[in-house]
Amino acid sequence: MRKPCSQTLLSLWTLLPITVHSAAPEAPKPILNDASDISKLKISGDQLPQFVRDIERYRALRELDIQCIEKLEKFPEALGSLAELETLRMDNGNGCQGNPQLPESLGRLRKLRTLVLYGVQDPDVQRHESRQELPKTFSQLKNLEIVNLGRNHFRELPSFIRDLPKLKELDFSFNQLKDVPRWIASIKTLKSLDFFGNDLRDLPDALEGAPLLASVNLGNNCAITEFLSRQAALRQHFPKISFNFVNEYDCPHATQAAPEQMQTKGR
Repeated sequence: MRKPCSQTLLSLWTLLPITVHSAAPEAPKPILNDASDISKLKISGDQLPQFVRDIERYRALRELDIQCIEKLEKFPEALGSLAELETLRMDNGNGCQGNPQLPESLGRLRKLRTLVLYGVQDPDVQRHESRQELPKTFSQLKNLEIVNLGRNHFRELPSFIRDLPKLKELDFSFNQLKDVPRWIASIKTLKSLDFFGNDLRDLPDALEGAPLLASVNLGNNCAITEFLSRQAALRQHFPKISFNFVNEYDCPHATQAAPEQMQTKGR
């Protein structure tokens, strides 16, 4: 199950003394007095503005976990100065919505191995908000092994994915993907694909050429998961892949096209 943003992990506020504020506002204090040796940091949305101001003090960070990014419109270029960073998680869960601009300087994080942007590029369509562009420099993150771009209403895989020669796990759940591009099979290190909650009707035969691919999650892709014959055809065509066809949520009847009408991509 996906964890909502309200289930916040242990906050760094537990490291601070409890203070009773007077009517007069006080000057903001750093999250930690000495941040130079901190290697792991978990912060929530309320702490985010303060962290952004102090970001250059956290030079030793290897793991940064930010939850519930709603009010911030833009991350500073200084985020790319965290040269030791190996894991960057920005997770809006299922209860927060955000669409901040990410800096091109992120392409300088050459040690980054895990990138999570779950629900972080999710514009408010009711307010006619335009989606922020992902940094073009993401293609320079050659050491990435795990990428999570879930719940962003993406209609296609971002092109930078094909430029990640060490990618092992791709989570693209809760988007609006209708077709998996054939080039995904060119990533020879790929082991796992998560397409839960998309709009897929089939998979390209090119996936036979992905030598390490062992797991594909197709749960709640209703044009597949509502039909046993479609599931059987995929298992037969890709015998080395373990599939998940479980529906966690009810499928709308409008998507239940007959499997005989579906055309297999690239076959």
